[in-house]
Parts: sequence; structure tokens; C-alpha cells
Amino acid sequence: MRKRYNIQMNPKRLTKEDIAKHKDFNALYSKFQSLPKDRTPTYRRLSFWIAAAAAAAAMLLLYVGVNSSGTGNYEKRMAS
Repeated sequence: MRKRYNIQMNPKRLTKEDIAKHKDFNALYSKFQSLPKDRTPTYRRLSFWIAAAAAAAAMLLLYVGVNSSGTGNYEKRMAS
């Protein structure tokens, strides 16, 4: 396996021209404007709300199922 490391102990110093070459904000901004727009945020999609409603319904059914399993026998449990 070939090692592809390029560790430079004393790298070449940057000149003012090298630094100025990368300071072009207008070019950066135009490149940003040309990028495709993102999709709508996750919380605004219909599928997100359907999944959230299904999860809430499942949690509600689980809560009701766990808490109502012994309500009819409360008096019998307390008598013994």
C-alpha cells in the first residue's frame, strides 16, 4: 500500500497576492447564488406531519392500553 502523505515541515509562505486572490467576495456570492435551492424544511413537509401524527397516535394507544389494563379489577385488588 502506497503512502500518500505530504507533510511539509516548512511550507511556502503565502504572499499578499495569494491571499488577495481568494478574497473576492463577489465571486463567492455569485457562486452561492448559482447553487440549486434547497427543498422545503423537513417540518413543513406533509410526510413529516403524517409520521408525527402516527407516532403520537401510537404513543397514545400504548399509554391508554397500559393504564387501562387493570382498572376494572381495582376494587378486587384493594379488597385483598
